[in-house]
Amino acid sequence: MNKDSSKSKAAEIAIKQVEAFSNHDYETARSLLADDVHFILITSIPGFPNPFEGNGVEEFMKALTSGNTLIPGSLQVIHSIGDEHQALITVSVKGTLPTQEPITLLAARHYMINENEKITNELVIIATYEGKV
Repeated sequence: MNKDSSKSKAAEIAIKQVEAFSNHDYETARSLLADDVHFILITSIPGFPNPFEGNGVEEFMKALTSGNTLIPGSLQVIHSIGDEHQALITVSVKGTLPTQEPITLLAARHYMINENEKITNELVIIATYEGKV
């Protein structure tokens, strides 16, 4: 679902990447990353390292796949905006905590995209949410 959003090349790439990893399609998620990708995650998820930062495809993919409890098909793109080289998207996605309790995550995600249409930087701010999106 994409509500009231501006379609841009960077936003399309960012959304494709989030769709891929939220559906556990790690091959597609990896293919969208620059070799020197840098990422920072700030979160309110209980028990998660905060902030969490890394560099390179391998660190990115390790962080992405370690304990991914996101429910495939639950991603909602709330809004996206961008140009050719950067995008800001807001999303919600359902998952489960390590205790198996259901959780809804809201995230603001900022992306920088290079001339090869690969993600070079990702900044993610995640909050848990109990209401309806």
